[in-house]
Amino acid sequence: MNSNSMRHPTLAIGWFGLLLAAAPAWPQAPRSGGGEAQKFMQQYQQLAAEKTALQTQLAQAKQELDAAKADLASVTKERDALKAHARERAGVPAAAVAQLTASKAAAERSLEQYKQRTNELINRFRDMAENLKEVEADRNTLRTTLA
Repeated sequence: MNSNSMRHPTLAIGWFGLLLAAAPAWPQAPRSGGGEAQKFMQQYQQLAAEKTALQTQLAQAKQELDAAKADLASVTKERDALKAHARERAGVPAAAVAQLTASKAAAERSLEQYKQRTNELINRFRDMAENLKEVEADRNTLRTTLA
């Protein structure tokens, strides 16, 4: 060996590393009978990834649903408060509304009774008018027969 290569052992190691790096990489030969297991494993990993993605979407959808429910509850509460405020502002509390509703029903019943009584009176006056006509007809007949 020459004295130059002995002086620089790191240079020799460097050349050896370059030769290994430049050598073609040989692919591994597939094992016989292992293809099905490998396909199954890939499908399993894909399904696991899809399951994780779906679980994430489900969690996000649940959060959005909870947020929407909270918004609905707050809007409903606000609507009810506005309704109550409108009633109070109109000067008609809930007890007064109930009282007015009851008095309206009583007034409607009274009106119905009044209509019935009026119809009875009209029928009596018609009967009386008929009787009066008959009496006048009878009187006229008696006058003519007596005269």
